[in-house]
Amino acid sequence: MRPPHFIFLHYLIVFISGGIFFLVLHYLSELSLSSINSFLPERPFLSLSSEKYYFDAAIRRLLSTHSMAYNNATVCGQGEELNSKDQQILNNVTRLLPQLRRELIPYPDGYFKGRGIVLTVGPDQLLHTKLNLRIIQWLKTKLGVEVWYSSAQINNDIVQELLNYVHKLDLKMCCFETSQCRLLNGKEISVQANNVHAPQTKNVQGKKYAFKLAAIISSTFDEIIFIDSDCYIVRDPIYLFEKDPMYIKFGSLFYPDIYISHQHPQIWSALNSTCVKNEFELDSGVLVLNKRRVWNGLYMAKLMGDHPEFFYEKFISHGDKDTFRLAFRYMKIPYYIVGIPCSTGFLRGRSFCGVTLCKTDSLGLNVYFDHVHFPKRIRRSIFSKENFTHTMVALADPNNQTFYFGYCGLYPFPCFQVGLKDEKRSGSRTSYCRTSALTATQRPLIKLPSGESVLWNPNVETTLLLMKKSEETMPGFIDFYFETQKEPIYKNHKL
Repeated sequence: MRPPHFIFLHYLIVFISGGIFFLVLHYLSELSLSSINSFLPERPFLSLSSEKYYFDAAIRRLLSTHSMAYNNATVCGQGEELNSKDQQILNNVTRLLPQLRRELIPYPDGYFKGRGIVLTVGPDQLLHTKLNLRIIQWLKTKLGVEVWYSSAQINNDIVQELLNYVHKLDLKMCCFETSQCRLLNGKEISVQANNVHAPQTKNVQGKKYAFKLAAIISSTFDEIIFIDSDCYIVRDPIYLFEKDPMYIKFGSLFYPDIYISHQHPQIWSALNSTCVKNEFELDSGVLVLNKRRVWNGLYMAKLMGDHPEFFYEKFISHGDKDTFRLAFRYMKIPYYIVGIPCSTGFLRGRSFCGVTLCKTDSLGLNVYFDHVHFPKRIRRSIFSKENFTHTMVALADPNNQTFYFGYCGLYPFPCFQVGLKDEKRSGSRTSYCRTSALTATQRPLIKLPSGESVLWNPNVETTLLLMKKSEETMPGFIDFYFETQKEPIYKNHKL
């Protein structure tokens, strides 16, 4: 009979050997899974062991065309000769960039936490901000909200008024100067002063953009959705953080303005970057950012904003929206522009007139934001519920410009127009604008196997000009938006 210690040793060896065997087996299975799904983002956006992501083919296609658009971009040429003033500014920028790189600070590990929505507020944006916060409260999102302000512009009474107005919202009002955030109950929470970056308040040609970048950098959240005060969230955006494939791949989602990039070729050369053909300027009314992953690009954009006398010159940028692209390019931080043209507006005969810039997720499954900035530029009579009845979306590959997006000069006010370049049409753009409503597809929302309703199936279709009633694309938002403005505080104000 074998001694007890021998039997114990025997079973121990068997146990360890079995453990090693199963570890090797697990490793090989993971390796196989990795190779099969190598197209997926660096961090899996769904647990593949429990659920296969439905839009894998669309993700493959978008990542492929994004790679072709940016990796195959050419070195910029010299372009037209700059005038003496602009050439001097460019020379100053070229000398300044290495200095700004040396001023970068490291990401403060362990300080930023969680996810949330960030806004700024000043005297001119107060009513917009109130309306925006009321809409966020209506959404019942679990995301917290921070509103950053300067004590030189907003006093304590206004701060408490905002907190009281949305008393069901998880809201903090944060002051740049005091490095404190106030809660509804009046409690003040101190934040680390060395992580609060007060905005540069230089005023160049009447432009002040610095508060946005200062709020993004200073916010206590690690992952943020920044929105302008006139850009509204129409659907709980937590999906973008948790499941949007391009956000998870790149750590950022940017959205296009209607203008093609106007930078002089020598700007990209100064940034040691390539020229991407027909890249759109950004609409920085919405930014979805993982600060940890894109920190160097964000902080460089902030440093550029500290020198508006150079970086806000028209031939370089139109304010903060362009400095994001400039800074990310300079710091070699990849980014993703959700180039899916979307506008909410109304039908006029056979034509569509868009009065907002709406934004979808990177696959174009649903609308998440509506940038309602036209009321700042058009007469109040156009800005009514009756003119927000329809949404037009060009569901196309954002990386190969199969769509167009711009103004239609049909009426005495501007209209956004959305279309596909491969449509069979003749005549001028104005001629097309007159019949644009006829070219769009109108059909019910698509039901996924999970039961979720979406605009389309990007696995099956690659291009689709879709028009739907706004109540379907942003349920409840239009009604709530206009009903809230009937409250006395908004009377006679143009929001």
